[in-house]
Amino acid sequence: MVKTMSKSVFAKEFYSVSSESLRRWIKGNSKLMSELKEIDYNSNSKLLKPREITLIRKYFG
Repeated sequence: MVKTMSKSVFAKEFYSVSSESLRRWIKGNSKLMSELKEIDYNSNSKLLKPREITLIRKYFG
């Protein structure tokens, strides 16, 4: 089960990058951004919801 977690923890645990790098990856992928916007993604939030994490993993593995 996917749980809510901070962007910095998610970025470090799953991709060994900073939250800033993760933010750039997300913004650089227009298809991912489109899907995230459909589920009310807030790029300013410090937390990622389970549905957001699932979508990010779908695109970045």
